[in-house]
Amino acid sequence: MPNYAEKLSKYKDLDQQDRRVISDYLATIPFDIDVFQETAIKSFIQGNSVLVAAPTGSGKTLVGEFALFATTNNKQRCFYTTPIKALSNQKFLELVQRFGSERVGLLTGDNSINGDAEIVVMTTEVLRNMIYQNPDKLHELGVVVMDEVHFLADKERGVVWEEILILLNQSVKIVALSATVSNVEDFGDWLRKVRGSCTFVIEEKRPVPLTQVIATAKELIPLISIEDPTRLNNKISNLYKRNFTKSHSKSEVPDKSQIVELLQTNKLLPSIYFIFSRKGCEQAVDLLQKSNTRLTSPEERTDIEEIIRNRFDEIASSDWATLRIDDWIDCAIKGFGSHHAGLIPQLKEVTELLFQKGLMKVVFATETLAVGVNMPAKSVVLERMDKWNGDTHEYLTPAEFTQLTGRAGRRGIDTSGTAVIAFHPDSEPRFLLNLVSSRTFELLSTFTPRYNMLLNLLEHRNIDATKLLLNKSFAQFSQEKSNLKMKSRIDEERKAIAGYTKNTVCDKGDFDSYYEIVKDINRLEREQKSSKRDNTRQNRFDLSGQLNPGSVIRVKSAGKYQSGLITKIMRERRGQDSYWIVLENGDGKKFHLNEIDPVAGVISELVINRTMDFSKRESRKQIAKVLTSLGYRKPDKNEKDSRSSMSVDELRRDIRKHPCHSCSDLYEHLRWAERKEKLVRSVNSLELNFNNSMMSLSNKCDEVLKLLNEIHYIDIIDDKVKLNSQAQILKEIHSDQDLLTAATIVKGLLNDLTIEELPAVLSSFIYQPRRDEYEIPGNISSKIRERAKELSILANELINLEMKYKLEYVRLPHFGVAEQVRKWAQGESLQKVLKNSDLAPGDFVRVAKQVTDLLRQIAKLKIDPISQIARESVHRVNRGVVAYEPKVFDDQDLDFDESLNVSS
Repeated sequence: MPNYAEKLSKYKDLDQQDRRVISDYLATIPFDIDVFQETAIKSFIQGNSVLVAAPTGSGKTLVGEFALFATTNNKQRCFYTTPIKALSNQKFLELVQRFGSERVGLLTGDNSINGDAEIVVMTTEVLRNMIYQNPDKLHELGVVVMDEVHFLADKERGVVWEEILILLNQSVKIVALSATVSNVEDFGDWLRKVRGSCTFVIEEKRPVPLTQVIATAKELIPLISIEDPTRLNNKISNLYKRNFTKSHSKSEVPDKSQIVELLQTNKLLPSIYFIFSRKGCEQAVDLLQKSNTRLTSPEERTDIEEIIRNRFDEIASSDWATLRIDDWIDCAIKGFGSHHAGLIPQLKEVTELLFQKGLMKVVFATETLAVGVNMPAKSVVLERMDKWNGDTHEYLTPAEFTQLTGRAGRRGIDTSGTAVIAFHPDSEPRFLLNLVSSRTFELLSTFTPRYNMLLNLLEHRNIDATKLLLNKSFAQFSQEKSNLKMKSRIDEERKAIAGYTKNTVCDKGDFDSYYEIVKDINRLEREQKSSKRDNTRQNRFDLSGQLNPGSVIRVKSAGKYQSGLITKIMRERRGQDSYWIVLENGDGKKFHLNEIDPVAGVISELVINRTMDFSKRESRKQIAKVLTSLGYRKPDKNEKDSRSSMSVDELRRDIRKHPCHSCSDLYEHLRWAERKEKLVRSVNSLELNFNNSMMSLSNKCDEVLKLLNEIHYIDIIDDKVKLNSQAQILKEIHSDQDLLTAATIVKGLLNDLTIEELPAVLSSFIYQPRRDEYEIPGNISSKIRERAKELSILANELINLEMKYKLEYVRLPHFGVAEQVRKWAQGESLQKVLKNSDLAPGDFVRVAKQVTDLLRQIAKLKIDPISQIARESVHRVNRGVVAYEPKVFDDQDLDFDESLNVSS
C-alpha cells in the first residue's frame, strides 16, 4: 500500500486545508502517482490553471479528476469537455463510477442526463453554445477540464476550443489536457496570457516503453539495433538491401492473416491493426472470417455472446442484412472486427466495449481510431507507412506515427508496447528509423472570426472590444511571435547587405552597372543552353536536391512558364516525388519534377508562414502578390535598355570596355555582389511575407462586418453594431455553413418544403463527398432540383461577395445524399434508403444526425411556417439507427470498485 505520509510530505509547503484535500484524494488512489501529476496537482490547488502535455496512456486525466474532486469540495460546479460524443459518453461512465451517479451529468446536444449536477460532461460545442446562449448556466462554475485540447488544431472544429478559452470568465480555472506537442511552451505562454496564472507541465516519457518491429511473412524482427539505438538492426538492413525478385518479394511480404498469426504466436494480442481505408478494413475482416480464424477461447466466446445479447434489438430486422449484423456477430465471437466511420454507432460502441474487456483480440481500424475513445492495446500494426491524401500517396508524418502507435502498451498490464510495421520492399528503412525517433507535433491555430461568432460577440460588445477579444487568439499570438522572428531576421540581413555593399565599391568605376552586364550574359547563356539541350534528365536530378518548401521556381502550366512557390513536397512511392505549388496567378496545383524549369533553377527562397492554409484562395492570393514581385522574367522586347537585344558576344565586348573590368579585385567584388544579390532577394521576399503573411483578425473582423452590412444584416453606428432580424437568425445558426443557411431562411427558400423535403435540402449544407460527385445528382425530385439550382445561385453570389472582402467561408451546397435523407424522412427502411447507393451506413447516420441538429436550431427560431416544419421533421429524421445514443449506464458494463467510489 502507498505510504500516505511520504506522499503528503511533498506538499508540506501548502496550507492545511489544501493538504487535507490532496490527502483525501490520494487516499482513493491505489498507486503512487507520477512526478508530473504531483506538479500539476500542486499547481492547481494553489489557484492556477494547468496545461498538461503528456503521451497517450500516461495518466494525465488523473489531474483532471483531481481538479473535479478539489473544486466540488469547494462547493463549486465543474465541466469536463471532450471533442466527440463517444468520448463524452465514455468519460461520463468513468466519472459516474468515480464520483457516483447523483453527482455526474451528461450533455451532448442529443443526450441530457442530470444536466444540473455538480460535474457535467459535455462536448466542447455544447460549452461554446452555452457561453453564447445560456451564460446563467455558468453560475458557480469553478473549473473546466478540456480533454484532448490539441484538437484546437483541427481545421473544421478547432476554433471552438479557442472561443471557450478566450470568452470563459477569468474566475474559472482551466485544466487543459493535451498530447505531447513540440511547441507546448508557446501554447502555454498564450494560455497564461489569456487565462492569467497558468502552469504548464510536460511529460515526454511514455509510461510503457515502445518497441518497433518489422513483420515479414514468417517472423517479427526488431527495427533498431540492441547495441546502438540510433542504428538499424543489421538483419533489417540486409532484408531491405536484397535484390527482390517477384517471387522472393511475395515470400517476404506478409498478408493480414499471417500478421495476425504472428501476433497470436508472440502473445501480442489484443492489437489494433491500422489500415488507411474503410474498404481495406472490411476486406481484412472478410479474409479472417473466410479462413475460419478463431482468436477466442470457449469461455471468451460465451462472455461475448452474453455481452452482445439484445444489443441490436433496436435495429429493424429488415436492416440486418444491409448492416451485415449476423456477419459482425460471427466475427466478434471469433475475436476480431473493424472500426471506421462507415459503421453505425452501435457496431463501433460494442467493438470498443469488447476490446476494452480484452475479448475483441484484433480490430482493423482507420486512423480515426487513433484519436478519441480509450482502447489501449498490447500492440499496434501499421500495414503501410504511407496513405492516400485524396490526391497522392504521402508518407506518415512523425506526429501521425506517434498518434497511431500511442495505443500500444497497457499501463499496469504490459511491460512494453509493440509497434508492428508490415514489411514492404518499397519502404525506405532509413525513413522508418527517422520516423520512430522523431516526435514532432506542432500545435497550430485554426481560429478565424466567423459570422455566427462575431454576431454573438457584438450583441453585447462594441467593435473595439470585440476586436480585442479576437486578437487574444492563439492564431494572433503565434503570428505576432512569428513576425517578431521575421522582423529580427530582416534587420540582421539588412545589416549584412550594408556590409556586402561596402565590399563591392570599386575605385575604377560603377561596379553596379558592371554587375548588371554580368547578369545579362549569364541569363542569355542559360537560355541558349536550354534551347539546345535535348535531354535535361541530369539537370532535373540535380535540381530535385535543391527543391524545398519555400523554393520559388518556374513551372510550365497551360503551355507557358510562370513563377511558383513550392508549399509542400509529396513523397510518393518509388522516389517519384511531386510538389504542391502555388502559381503567380493564384492557382494551387500538383506538379512533377519534369514540369519544373531546370534552367531557371531556384529563383528565390520564401519563408512560408506556418499558419497559412494554401487550400484557401486568400492565402494563395497573398503568395501570388509576392511571386509577381519576385518572379523570373525575361527582358521585355520593348525594353528601352539597349542590352535587351544584344548577343552574348556583344555584351562581352561591352564588359571588356567597362572600367571595372581591369580592377585587380574584380573577382572579389563579383563574389560579394553575388552574395548581396541573393540576400536582397531574400530580404524582399521576407518583407513581402511580413506585410502579407496573415490578415490580422481585427482586419478580418472589419471585412466580415462590411459584408454583413452590404447584405443589410447589420447597421454600423459609430462603434456599435445593431443586429436586425436577419442577423438574429444568423446568430442562432451554429453550423459550418451559417451564412448560407441563414440567407436561405431569410429568402424564404425553405418555406414551401414538406416535412420530407426540408431535411433533404438541409443535407446539402452538411454533406461533403469523399470523392468527386455531381453537386446536383440525377436521382432527386424536380422540386428539390429546382431548389438546388436556386441555392447554388445564392451560394455563388455569397462566394463572389466573400472574394470581394477576402473571405472564404461559404461553399457550394452538395445534394449527393438529399434523396437518401428524403426517403428516410418519409419512413423508408435503411435497406431501401441505401439501395443502389455507395453511401456507407455510418456516413448516412452521421449526416442525418447533423441534419437533425440543424433542424432543431431552425425550430428554435420560432419563424413559422419553417420552424413548425422543422419541429415535425426532427421526429421523421431522428429515428431508428439515427436516434440511437450509446447506453450511458449499464451495470454489466461497469465493474464497480467501492475503493474508487468517492461519492461520499
